[in-house]
Amino acid sequence: MADRRITSQRAWAYYEDLAGQVGQARMLTPSVDNMLQDIAYLEQLKEAFERDLEKRGATELFQQGRQKLYRENKSVAGLCRVTEQQRKLLAALKLIQPGGDDEPAQEEADAFEAL
Repeated sequence: MADRRITSQRAWAYYEDLAGQVGQARMLTPSVDNMLQDIAYLEQLKEAFERDLEKRGATELFQQGRQKLYRENKSVAGLCRVTEQQRKLLAALKLIQPGGDDEPAQEEADAFEAL
């Protein structure tokens, strides 16, 4: 099911990759598909924030009257929010660990105990 909001090729490829992973686990339901579309749309937003940061940088010159100062580009905060929301949705689908790591935490504990 295609979402009209997703126009980016990168986001669409990400959606198809996630749908393939979830489809292999046989848990692709309409509600899960909606979550995948949301993740892909967030990927599209992330791409727009990244383009803005490449174009304008992490700081911008703000001028109010005679006062001039540099402030953080609002795309930095937007990128952080979008990335965190993506992590939460991926964790809800159990595609990543809740902490955000792609590798299971159990393997790290076993490697530490082996020393």
